[in-house]
Amino acid sequence: MNIEQKITLDMQKAMKNREKIKIQTLRSLKSKIKEKEIEKQSILDENEIIKIIKSAEKQRIDSAEQFKKGGRKDLEKIELDEIEIIKNYLPKQLSNTELNNIVDNVIDELNANSIKDIGKVMSEIMKKLSGSANGELVQSLVKEKLGN
Repeated sequence: MNIEQKITLDMQKAMKNREKIKIQTLRSLKSKIKEKEIEKQSILDENEIIKIIKSAEKQRIDSAEQFKKGGRKDLEKIELDEIEIIKNYLPKQLSNTELNNIVDNVIDELNANSIKDIGKVMSEIMKKLSGSANGELVQSLVKEKLGN
């Protein structure tokens, strides 16, 4: 079962159970996926769907931070609840040990030895990870290892 099918099934269950926030969140995800399919004029693959879901997660994280700064705990809680729902549809994040091993392996494979090689190292790592790690975290690890 692909991610889009899982979202549809979970949305149907949420409707039966009258879970308002879950319904709203999953409808939003389906809508964003459908918009992208219409824009692209073809069915999206899993990686494209994951990018859309990650984008939705990031938007909600940003909104939650803004609501927190503004003292709107009620709206912040809704955003945080939606983030938890969205996380169920993203790939499992790698541990720091697994991530370090992948970074080390790619650096060795490419014989990268200076910060000038960061572009090709990052490109290769991000292809391998396909959404299972935060890009900013990966970049800081690569900079740390190549900067030495």
